[in-house]
Amino acid sequence: MRCAARGASRNPMKILALDPGWDHTPYLVAELAKAGIEVVLATTLPEERYFLQRYCKQLPAPWAAGSHDFYARLLRDQQADLVLPLSEEIMEVIWQLPENLTQRVFPQTTPLQRTLLGDRTQMYAFIEAQGVPIPRMMALGDRDEVPAALEALGSPMVLRGTQGLAGLQVMIVRDVHEAQRAYDDLVPRSPGPPFAQAFAMGRRCLIGGLFDRGQALQLFSQTTVESLRPPTGPSIRVRSLRDPKLERYAERIFAALEWDGLACAEFIQDSQGDYRFLEINPRPWAAIYAAHNCGVPLLRTFAAYLRGERAPRRIEFPDGKEVVLFPQFISARLAAGEFGRLRDVGSYLRSLRGAPWSRPMLVLHMLRRAMWSRRDPESAEETPPTDELAAPCERVNEPS
Repeated sequence: MRCAARGASRNPMKILALDPGWDHTPYLVAELAKAGIEVVLATTLPEERYFLQRYCKQLPAPWAAGSHDFYARLLRDQQADLVLPLSEEIMEVIWQLPENLTQRVFPQTTPLQRTLLGDRTQMYAFIEAQGVPIPRMMALGDRDEVPAALEALGSPMVLRGTQGLAGLQVMIVRDVHEAQRAYDDLVPRSPGPPFAQAFAMGRRCLIGGLFDRGQALQLFSQTTVESLRPPTGPSIRVRSLRDPKLERYAERIFAALEWDGLACAEFIQDSQGDYRFLEINPRPWAAIYAAHNCGVPLLRTFAAYLRGERAPRRIEFPDGKEVVLFPQFISARLAAGEFGRLRDVGSYLRSLRGAPWSRPMLVLHMLRRAMWSRRDPESAEETPPTDELAAPCERVNEPS
């Protein structure tokens, strides 16, 4: 692990977590606190005096864009043993700060890692060079090249920005006019020119884990059963997935990337069982607690890893176990005004059974956040979504 502060001798160890408001961050905070770590959470969430502050000290933070001065002051003032940026946007801000402020940022990234994570087109070329299949792609110089791409790749087609951002830079288009409008919409969001990609029909799969210089210490994989804003939104119901081929691809990718810490990769699996790589999330992902529900405590293992403890042997998990994510499933139904549907009763019960009831203050915090979704139906669209990066795929419609 390329960070001198891992296993720091200060007691308790102090971690500064930089959060854009993800639903899953409180799970991480609670696990760090349980491991005896002092947590300072700089977040865009409204300050909460009772529930979340049971596990951390909460500080207000701005959106990442244009906030270099804020994060520079924060890192200088907090003097944490480790600093965890929990989104790609925050990572990019941190990478631009002076080196003397970022020596305790985890993970410490190389120039190659930063280049690949900041530009999807270069990431795809890197992944393909590792022998991992990717969808067909075409570069786009400007909007006038969109019709030729649509003709070459077929309809529907995917337009992507160069930065991963929970599906907000992914658009599925079906005709020239729709494609050109989508291109114009992506240009101000994407750091680089948007590009075209063949639509990959199949089921959306994710494999993530804890890595140390690219070595997989623990892995967990899943397939999406239902997502918010289908087909490109974050997952709210998933099913565990065991496939040696997917594990080999993940191990190959993260070994080549030499990644430290938590991360996941997304794939599409076609009807023949073959996979095509879609995206990497270099951070904890929203469905990560599904691993805990399947017996793989990734966040707990991560907390121990940060304390410098020896990683345990890999834990096996069952194949095909469905997990209804808490609180994401409840929040999605509330935000859509569909909370009263009788057919969802079984899913609500499974979601609640998977909640961390051993930490009642954490459950109350998450239920309170779910009620915010009911109060502001647009919040699910306007705040940073809660999950893995979007994948062009068909929604898997299955009864609850």
